[in-house]
Amino acid sequence: MKTKEELRRIMPERIRMLGHDAIGNPLLYFAERGANGLMNYRAVRAEAVDRCITHGLCYICGQPLGRNKAFLTGPVGALRQIAIDPPCHRGCAVFAAQACPYFTAPRLRPDAMLTNNACCVWTTRSFTSLPIDNAIHYHLGKPIEVTWFSQGEPASHEQVLRAMQSALRILLDVARDDSEAAVNAVLQSVARLRQYMPAEGGHGNQPATAPRGEGGGNSPRQAAGGCQ
Repeated sequence: MKTKEELRRIMPERIRMLGHDAIGNPLLYFAERGANGLMNYRAVRAEAVDRCITHGLCYICGQPLGRNKAFLTGPVGALRQIAIDPPCHRGCAVFAAQACPYFTAPRLRPDAMLTNNACCVWTTRSFTSLPIDNAIHYHLGKPIEVTWFSQGEPASHEQVLRAMQSALRILLDVARDDSEAAVNAVLQSVARLRQYMPAEGGHGNQPATAPRGEGGGNSPRQAAGGCQ
């Protein structure tokens, strides 16, 4: 995990321009300020979320988004193509993946979307809002790229594979209680996502972005083989 000094060096200019509180925490668009004037990143401003979706603003910096939208999610969310937070600029999302404790230490976030200390920045040009369990989630369109991180650093193939194995167990346990069709849908999601994993044998010293375009023609069960 990066030090505060390292995080200051990699902070995008969009976030730097927001200013900071008395202890140096950036004044992120979505978050409340406590009575003491310090940022409380656990408290999300509902009006900020509404404005992000209505006006096409970045969830993190509050500035307008372009064609590309980046979402932060974990292995379960990536397999389901679901995120729980609104879209961001890619640079803002990459910074959050390296700086935010909810993503660098996901045990702090009681969220099944995150498992095994891995998260990804899913960049796409399309998404839809989706009500799930009395909350708004976001169904992610086909990715332009998927960049993986583990504990605030670029993730290796092995780290993402372990995280995917945990995620697959969670989703298959639920699917087997439902139907064979549900199981097949989970396996198909693995087949789609495998092409967006870091290259095998990589050391994770650079963000692991998969090649664009469709993958090969393996069957869902063949493609999921390494993750079962």
